[in-house]
Amino acid sequence: MERQESTMASRNAARGQVGMTLIEIMIVLAIIALVMGVLVGPKVLQSMKEAKIKTARMMAKEYVGAYAQWSANSEETCPAGLEDLKKYRNKQDDKDPWGTKFEMRCGESAPEDNDFGVVSGGPDKKIGSTDDIKSWD
Repeated sequence: MERQESTMASRNAARGQVGMTLIEIMIVLAIIALVMGVLVGPKVLQSMKEAKIKTARMMAKEYVGAYAQWSANSEETCPAGLEDLKKYRNKQDDKDPWGTKFEMRCGESAPEDNDFGVVSGGPDKKIGSTDDIKSWD
C-alpha cells in the first residue's frame, strides 16, 4: 500500500511539470505584445502613412491623364468639375486616402507651366499647408 501511494505521488508530481500554466502563457504573450508594440508598431504606422501619400500622388496623376483624354474630346479649356473626368478614370471615387475631395486647378488657378492640376489636402486635410499633395510636383 505504501508503494501505491508513492507511485501515485510521483505521478502527480510528474503531471505538474509536464505543461505550462496559464499565467506563464499570458506572460509570454504580454512580452510578445510589448515587443511588437515598441519595435514593429511604429514602423507599420509609418509605412501606412507613406502608402497613403503615394496613393494620393498616383490618384492626382490619374486626374491629369484623365484631363488629357477629356481635352482631346472637348473644345473647352477646363472641365466644369472633377465629375466630368470620372469617365476617363478607372475609379469612380473622387476622394483622397484621407476621405477629402481633390480640388481642381484649371484656367486662371492652374499651376505654372501646366493647364490643369489637382491638389489634395494631405494628412491634415487642409489645402494650403505644407503637406499638400499636388499633381504637378
